[in-house]
Amino acid sequence: MQKPGHLFDWLMNYYALVQLAHFTTLIVAGIAFAVTGELGFPASPPPTGWSQQAFRFLFCTGIVDGLNALTTPFLLWAYLKRKAFLNWLGAANLTIMLYSSILFLAGTWPSGAWQTHSFEYGLLSLVFAPVMLLILLAFSRFLRWSSLLKNTSADRE
Repeated sequence: MQKPGHLFDWLMNYYALVQLAHFTTLIVAGIAFAVTGELGFPASPPPTGWSQQAFRFLFCTGIVDGLNALTTPFLLWAYLKRKAFLNWLGAANLTIMLYSSILFLAGTWPSGAWQTHSFEYGLLSLVFAPVMLLILLAFSRFLRWSSLLKNTSADRE
C-alpha cells in the first residue's frame, strides 16, 4: 500500500483536532442550553431567533456531530496504524461530516443567521475548509482503490 503523503497526513491530524474542538464546543453548547434554555452557541441565531423547526434540526445535527466526533480518534488511530477497517470507518465518518455540514448550512443559511453573523460563520467556514479538502481527497482515493479492486477481480475471472 502506498503511503498517502504529507498533505493527507496533515489533513487527517487537522481533522482530528477540529473534531476535538467541535466536540468540546458541542459540550459547552449543551451545558449553555441546559442552563439558559436557548440555542445560541455555536450557531448564533438570526435576529428573529431560531424557529422551532430550525431548533430541532440544529439540536439533532449536534447530537449526530457529537457521536461522529467521538469516532474520529479511532479513525486517526486506524489511519496511522493502517488498520484494515480504515476505509469503511473513514468513509462513514467523513460522509457523516459532509452530510452534517450540508445540513448545517441548509438549516442556518435561509434563516438569515449567516448574513447577521457573517464574521462568525465565515470563520467557521474557514476552519472547516481543510476538512472539505480531506473529504475530496479521501473519496477520490477510495474511488481509485475501488476501481483497482474491480479491475483486479475482473482479471481473475
